[in-house]
This record gives sequence, structure tokens and C-alpha cells, in this order.
Amino acid sequence: MMNAGKQLVTYYGYDESGFVLAKADGSDYQSILDSDSEYIRALKFYFQANQMGLVDPESTTQNYDTLFAKFQEGQVLFSWWPWLGQAAFNTTTNLNEGKGFMLAPIQDQKIFSYGAEVYGGKQFIGIGSNAEDPERIAAFIDWLYSSEGVLANSSQTSGSSGPEGLTWEMKDGEPVLTEFGKQALLDGDGDVPEEYGGGSYKDGVSALNVNTVLPIDINPDTGFPYAYTMWESYQNETTDPVKEDWSKNMGGAESTIGYLEENDQLLVAPGASYVAPEDSSEISTLRNQAKATIIEYSWRMVFAKDEAEFDQLLKEMQETADGLGYQTVLEFDMNNAKDQNEKRVEVAKEFGD
Repeated sequence: MMNAGKQLVTYYGYDESGFVLAKADGSDYQSILDSDSEYIRALKFYFQANQMGLVDPESTTQNYDTLFAKFQEGQVLFSWWPWLGQAAFNTTTNLNEGKGFMLAPIQDQKIFSYGAEVYGGKQFIGIGSNAEDPERIAAFIDWLYSSEGVLANSSQTSGSSGPEGLTWEMKDGEPVLTEFGKQALLDGDGDVPEEYGGGSYKDGVSALNVNTVLPIDINPDTGFPYAYTMWESYQNETTDPVKEDWSKNMGGAESTIGYLEENDQLLVAPGASYVAPEDSSEISTLRNQAKATIIEYSWRMVFAKDEAEFDQLLKEMQETADGLGYQTVLEFDMNNAKDQNEKRVEVAKEFGD
């Protein structure tokens, strides 16, 4: 489906399972093309926003780099993810000037949240049967799970604090960011000292998009979380006009997650490590046909000239998708979504809520 449409459904506790929207607690399953589905509701929201002149007319053609540049320039009103709007725009300079992206809660939201997957995530690391030096690869994988490996490897979006001595150090028994760390992690980049290899910090971050532990886990070497954003020193040092104003308007909340937990606006899906079975060749063919139609019509509906055209396009999309085998794929996806929930119920029962 259209990604921007799918993102809005997560604010109401749903996530995608193919053509199905499944609620985190297993209480509801929707076909994305049902006229009253959360996905169609999202498209209607964008349609209404476009009628107000709030949707970028280049949305259907621009790439990620173009979009990111617009966020950097403060030309975008809304960010679906913190790692997009905040990463691009919340520089020290902007924040000190009182400008930045922060959570603006929706009153009736229940944000979908993935629970920690106790049996491991959907990504895995394997050693090829023809590897020249499998022992060395195994040692590298083992290192990725060490404290040093976790700090060095975690992807840019997970809040890794980087190598000790370079981006942070221990002071008076607690971790604090170094001046270089503040530059590299808070402002987005910095020139790495030659003793660490030189070059740009941004260019040197790990390209492995996999985390071996949770950022909130405790580093056994320090007794503090791996994620620097959870350090008291960071929270005390990063006070700025934006954060102060946001906290005041959010009832004194110190963080986004704190606000959401206090106001019961999270819906956590137990981490069951479920992986749906692979599509058969028939399902794959039908899915790709219907998918292309859904994405095309979704954008056309957003940019419809009026509500009558929106409704007509919705009807055409539903009929065209059905003619391309949508219902066959939907049945397959619905079974998978319910199987996934069974696993979630089992893991929640075993490990508690």
C-alpha cells in the first residue's frame, strides 16, 4: 500500500500483515480496502489536507534525498518518524532558536509498538557454508553482542552512543558525551580524530542495519543503558527552548515515551518473533498486481479534485483490485495475521505482560 497511508494507521494500534491491518491486541482485523478501514481513513485525511493546500504536490515523484533536504530546511509540517524530522531539523542551532520537531499527540491515539522479541527479531546473521574463515566470522558475530560491539555497531536510528573515548567517557561514575560526541551525535556529523581513522563520523558508522540488543538494555560495563538519550547527563545537558516549551505543554513530561505511557497512548504487540510463510508463486503474482493498483489509486485519491471523485476512485480501486485476485491474497494474509496473534498470546502468557 501507499507507505504514507500505512503510517497513520499505526497511531491507532494497527500494523500491516500484507493486505490486512491487524490490531496489536488481536481485537480487530481489517482489509485495507474496506471502505471504513483505517487505511482508507488515512487516505481521506490526506485528501482533506490536500484540499487545504497542505500536501506537497511533488509527493508522488520526489525521492528520499529530496524529502530529507526539505525537512532540513524546515519546509515540511509533519514527520511520521522521529528519525526523519528530528534527525534532519533538530540541530543545536535550530533548537536554541526555539525551532524543532516534537510529538504533537492526537487525543484518541493508541500508538502501535513492537514488543521486545524474546526469541530474536526478524533479522538474523548467518555464516555461509562456503565461507573461507567461518571461525573469524563467528568471532565477529560474537563481538557484535559484546558491549564494545553494541556501542560501535548499532544503527544510526537506534541511539548508539558510539565508541568509548571518542563520543563519550565516564565522569564521576556516569557516562557523558564528549564535545566530539555532541557534535557527531547531536549535530549530525564531525571530523573523526586521526587516531580513530579520520574522516567523517557520519561516513564511518556501521552499515549493518541490525541491532543485537535493545538500546534500553543495560551495558554491564557501565551499569547504564546503551542509548545515550537515556543518560541523566544527556537529559540534563540537552535542555533547550523547544524541549522546555514542549514539556510545559505536555503536563511536565520529560520525554515522548514518558508522556505516552502516562496517558495510556501505547498499544504494545507482544514480541513473538513471528515470520509469515513465504508467498507461493501464485500469491506473489496476484499480490504484486493488486499492490500496483492500490498504490496508484491511493495517490490519485489524495489528489482528487473533490469528494465525489475521491469516492469514485475508491470504488474503481476496490473493483480493479478484486479483479486482479485481491480477495485470494487477502484470505492468505488474514490467516497469517491470526496465526501471528496466536503466537503473541502464547509469548505474553509465558513471559507476562
